[in-house]
Amino acid sequence: MNEELAARFEGFEGNEGAPPEAVAKVEKAFGLKLPDEFREILLEADGLGGVMGDHELQIWSSDQIVAFNRANEVQKYFPAFLMFGSDGGGETYTLDYRTNPPSVVLVAAIGFDYKSAIPIGRDFISFLDRLKDTRSLFDR
Repeated sequence: MNEELAARFEGFEGNEGAPPEAVAKVEKAFGLKLPDEFREILLEADGLGGVMGDHELQIWSSDQIVAFNRANEVQKYFPAFLMFGSDGGGETYTLDYRTNPPSVVLVAAIGFDYKSAIPIGRDFISFLDRLKDTRSLFDR
């Protein structure tokens, strides 16, 4: 992971990095290309958690991303969404492939839909920047 991206996760606890095959498995399972920065994170730490600004950020492991999306049938009902993490409460951080590059939205872990998605980053880096902001993620 490049130094600038790694610096954003200083103080986070993480697992050992995923092998490239595990990251490719996520992309193949859903027919989606992960944002480059997100791929770098998984290759460095296959699942990590910590606090960025005032916001908790849990990024799931590559296996958890596949398992949670399949268990919730996300792609069956919302094929443009790929859940990848949590705020530690009832909300998930989700890539929204209706935009290019994929934006990041906040959605309820249960009973979400496209209409309830709250945009929190026009791309993965702006999502990380938004987490440093102390305003509530529910502020539009």
